[in-house]
Amino acid sequence: MIQFFQSSWLLVFLSAFCNSIGTTLLKQSRLATDNSSFLKSLASFWFIGALVVYSTGMLLGTKALEKLPVAVLTPVSQGTSFLIIAFLSYWLFGEHLTFNQIMATGFIFTGIILMTR
Repeated sequence: MIQFFQSSWLLVFLSAFCNSIGTTLLKQSRLATDNSSFLKSLASFWFIGALVVYSTGMLLGTKALEKLPVAVLTPVSQGTSFLIIAFLSYWLFGEHLTFNQIMATGFIFTGIILMTR
């Protein structure tokens, strides 16, 4: 377990988490402002927060690339982000998950397990 926390995999999953939180903050930035005012949403606290979180995730992913191949890091990071975003959008925004989305999420999770072995 200690080795996992010292490995690049922790950076990959933290990067994916940052990406997911950034996307969630972008959604919130659009909900918090008038939908007709795109420029107003760019100056919002939520949008600025999304930029900071996205940047942090990018830096963590870059650090993980020192030891992991990009052909492994990218699918695992993106797949993990898809999983987190699906659950966050359901939980925070009340978005519905269809049966197909739940099945696809299961396939993505299975793929992530297979990619990391």
